[in-house]
Amino acid sequence: MLVLNLSLSIFSIVTSSYLISCGLFSIYKK
Repeated sequence: MLVLNLSLSIFSIVTSSYLISCGLFSIYKK
C-alpha cells in the first residue's frame, strides 16, 4: 500500500510538472 501511494504521488508530481512545462512552452511560443 505504501509503495502504491508513493508511486501515485510521484506520478501526480510528474504529470503536474509536465502540464506546467507544456503551458509555459505554449506561452513562450506565442
